[in-house]
Amino acid sequence: MSGAHSNRLALLLTAFCLTVAPGFAQSKEFNETVPLQPGGTVSLKAYKGTVHISAWDRPEISIFARITMDADEDPAYAERVVQATRVEVRRRGNGVAIRSDYDDVPSRGGWFYQSRSLAYIHYEIHTPRQVDLRLEDYKSEIEVYELEGSLEIETYRGTLFASGLSGSVKLETYKGKAELQALRGSLDIETYKGDVVAEALQIDGSSRLDTYKGQIQLAVPANQGLTLVGEMGRRGSLTSDFEMVNPQVEEDSSRRRSRQLDSQINQGGPRLEISSHKGEIRIKRL
Repeated sequence: MSGAHSNRLALLLTAFCLTVAPGFAQSKEFNETVPLQPGGTVSLKAYKGTVHISAWDRPEISIFARITMDADEDPAYAERVVQATRVEVRRRGNGVAIRSDYDDVPSRGGWFYQSRSLAYIHYEIHTPRQVDLRLEDYKSEIEVYELEGSLEIETYRGTLFASGLSGSVKLETYKGKAELQALRGSLDIETYKGDVVAEALQIDGSSRLDTYKGQIQLAVPANQGLTLVGEMGRRGSLTSDFEMVNPQVEEDSSRRRSRQLDSQINQGGPRLEISSHKGEIRIKRL
């Protein structure tokens, strides 16, 4: 084979490879850092991807995002979707609002049927340790570390791992899974057909556990005092490693048995409101 022919063949193969697998054309990155003083507010609306939020000792927030598509998506359409997907960042006083923006993502199909595929957005966020966080998510894998403040997380069919959170922690899940470790402060956990495991080093404020056809497990130190109130449905269950004083059982007019809780652990302490309908709640000793 002549050298010229070999060179032409190499060029054709290169062009073929670029056409079939256009490298990183189906992904792009976003990177922005803006001022944020400790005690500020961060809100994030995420959809289908990953979210990693951790604390650092700087008066600013760093937002890095990588936007990708499924590998089996049509390359031409995937590139259009990626290019149309954006990360919106807005400053509001001492606060930052972040949103996964799919408003301009194109549809595909014909006259009778059209559909859209949405890209994955993978967030890596560093924020001051003292912050009020509001996170709304759909089907993402979430990790949150070492934040202090008012923290609210709502996820639909997503997963959450959090560690070292302090303050007021509120979690709402729908058919998702969550694991919370080394928490300090107050807890407000509500799940619908989800599983939540929480480990609290200290509960020092009024808290709540509410489940419908789900499971919540709360582990607390052996010396943690709690005052339990609330109601367990007929098919709800409550178990505890601690001795509970005087849990009551009543029968309502419709003949469905319910347990009206008015009990104490370790001679009482912060109020813990418990409610379960066809779900399971367990209180464990660390």
